[in-house]
Amino acid sequence: MTGVVFIFFVAVLNVAMGFAVAAFLGARYREAYEPGYDWLGAEDDFASLDPGPQDGVQDGAVGGDELPVEDAEQGTLDGDPDLDDAEPPMAAEGQSPDETAEQVAADEPPGQSESAPTGESPDPDEAGADTASSRAAVSKPEQSDLEAAARGKEPDPEQLASFTPGEPPDSDDTTRSPLPSDGAADTTAEPAEAPSPKHDASLDTSPAQAAIDSFLAEIEEFEHKVTTADDQLRQESEQPGTQSIRECLQSLLDASQDYAEQRERSREGFDRICQDQPEFGMVRDDLEAAFQQQDDQIMSTRRAAEAFPYEHDTKAGCHVMLGETNKLIGANHHVRDVIGRAGIAVARGEDRLGNLTPLERIDELTGLETRTSLEGLLEAWYADPDAAPMTLAVIDIDQFTVINQRYGHNVGDELLRALGGLLSHEVSDSARAFRLEGQRFAIAFLELELRRATNAIERIRQTIEQSTFRRQDTVLDVSVSCGVAQLLHGETQGCEMTRATATLMEAKRYGRNRTFIHEGKYPTPVVPPNFTLEPRELTL
Repeated sequence: MTGVVFIFFVAVLNVAMGFAVAAFLGARYREAYEPGYDWLGAEDDFASLDPGPQDGVQDGAVGGDELPVEDAEQGTLDGDPDLDDAEPPMAAEGQSPDETAEQVAADEPPGQSESAPTGESPDPDEAGADTASSRAAVSKPEQSDLEAAARGKEPDPEQLASFTPGEPPDSDDTTRSPLPSDGAADTTAEPAEAPSPKHDASLDTSPAQAAIDSFLAEIEEFEHKVTTADDQLRQESEQPGTQSIRECLQSLLDASQDYAEQRERSREGFDRICQDQPEFGMVRDDLEAAFQQQDDQIMSTRRAAEAFPYEHDTKAGCHVMLGETNKLIGANHHVRDVIGRAGIAVARGEDRLGNLTPLERIDELTGLETRTSLEGLLEAWYADPDAAPMTLAVIDIDQFTVINQRYGHNVGDELLRALGGLLSHEVSDSARAFRLEGQRFAIAFLELELRRATNAIERIRQTIEQSTFRRQDTVLDVSVSCGVAQLLHGETQGCEMTRATATLMEAKRYGRNRTFIHEGKYPTPVVPPNFTLEPRELTL
């Protein structure tokens, strides 16, 4: 009898344990299939998926498993996906997922760039960190309080209501307030007459396009002044000089105030245009959002300048200011990219994408055609049902943010100019090269099917990889990632850019410095062909 009871007890215990295990596994499966579950972080076995070269695959052919694309951003003017918001990256061989994620975050999205949102684009989290901060003038702060002063405190609503960027909110004086002085000469500058803008609106330019040109002139002038201050601060961080730093920061604040005043006048004029032409209302909203982000960073930069520790560690103060100027340059690039998209919307609304001015058609920095010019080419292709095949490739410089932060934005601009020249030299007569935004380029292959265009792009990628980019005694390590997609008749204009950009993002996630191709379903990696290329050296 005792044996029977024991056997019954063991059976009941086994059944109970089975139910417990089943319940536990069920909970795990439900958790795993929740949206956004981090498979790569949960299973190290998923961290290395690069198929590498495959037997039986010819040079230039597509290999590897198909990789689904999720949440591809739609539309031609909605901006590019932000790498920081993408799903966890896939690691290259021999690299941990955490290292891959850190590298992807270092790439600058195009809206930020000659620097993005990110751009690609400053980082939205960084750029918006000071949105509701006030600017308290601090005289001779302690070094330990410097970064806290740069972040600021909760604002006084009355101050924010009367705030004009570049001017203290509690100031009743119409002149600029100089930085805190310890007996140095007064560096307060009188308002100077603004230089002649590069983007002069001709008499036959529409009011909306004239306003866009005015915005571009103002942001380019301001960007030049901020970049000059950034370069000077880099020099001062090595051998700081109190008076020269004070003059540099004062000139930066003066430039911020001049820009804010000029931009406000242009905004008022563009608002009047939008009231008469409601179709530009969305363009105005996008501009307002970018301007607000820029204003927030101008406020943050002013706080850091006013809190500069002239009598303490000036070198540490310079590094804090370099962080602020870098964010401000990123915000300026984002504004410029949004203005460029607004120009496309205006040109499309006025039905003149096929009849652009030289200013709208050519990028001044690189000499390549602009995004606006590309939109005109795409519009003409979609309007012709008998048009020959066209393939679009999108190219992005890897870790461009790191180059800007390490060497300065002027070096970044020189690199963009050099790559523009290289692309112009490498494309054939049946292809056209464009600069989209920031560090992102595009090539449209006319009358060339997808596989042949992919071979051409791989040759360009390998040429850049094997080239030496030299600036004085410094050699820059430069590589690019590429995404290739073919235009399809019957689809809506903008789908081709969405596919090509999503394909580029897969190349970034997969480890950078590679090409992915989109053949209609998913992006897939390209097995690099073996080209015989002569090494070349480009001097920046």
